Amino acid sequence: MEMNQDILIRKRINGRKFYSRLKKEIIQVYGCICQCCGESNPTLLTIDHINGGGDKHRKEVGSHVLYPWLKKNGYPKDNFQLLCWNCNCTKGHFGCCPHDPDFEIKNTISKTNDAFRKRKNKIEVIDHYGGKCFNCGINNILFLTIHHINNDGAQHRREMKIRDIYQWVKRNNFPEDMFQILCYNCNCSKSILFKNTDINRSKTLVWGGTDESAYRDSRIAR
Repeated sequence: MEMNQDILIRKRINGRKFYSRLKKEIIQVYGCICQCCGESNPTLLTIDHINGGGDKHRKEVGSHVLYPWLKKNGYPKDNFQLLCWNCNCTKGHFGCCPHDPDFEIKNTISKTNDAFRKRKNKIEVIDHYGGKCFNCGINNILFLTIHHINNDGAQHRREMKIRDIYQWVKRNNFPEDMFQILCYNCNCSKSILFKNTDINRSKTLVWGGTDESAYRDSRIAR
């Protein structure tokens, strides 16, 4: 059993090393910078479906095989580009990035009571926890999100059957030991760095030579 566990760990580590090398290759092919804001830190870059449909495409090809799919299909550029997580996530939420000069005109969020309630909850929660990214200090609320400090957000939402995390935080009197505010860039990159740690947490695989503390220091210095 011990040997099987060791084999599993090695397979996971090798798989993540392969994925990191492939991501580095893809970032090079697609221009090395966010096509919206110009961010060039590779840890913060991801593939964006230019014309939308990313969720549907990932369901078709598999969410964990998008990069291999891009390579297998000759790195198509008609519907794919690099964006940082800030620009990618806000584009997904609002239909376009806030960096777009016509953002307010193009904003396609449904003006329903439910949408306004969720936005109001988010504003209250983010204001309570300091109104800025705990890591890099960005304070544009459109780029901010709630983060589970212990990196157990998916498990927490699943166990508590949470549909609106901001509403849950308010109803539970803003727990101080569970949450902090991060921008999408810091939130997603921290999640990636956390996942790139093996099962017994004894060795961290770093992306692009950047460990978590060095990454944090580089963002504060910007």
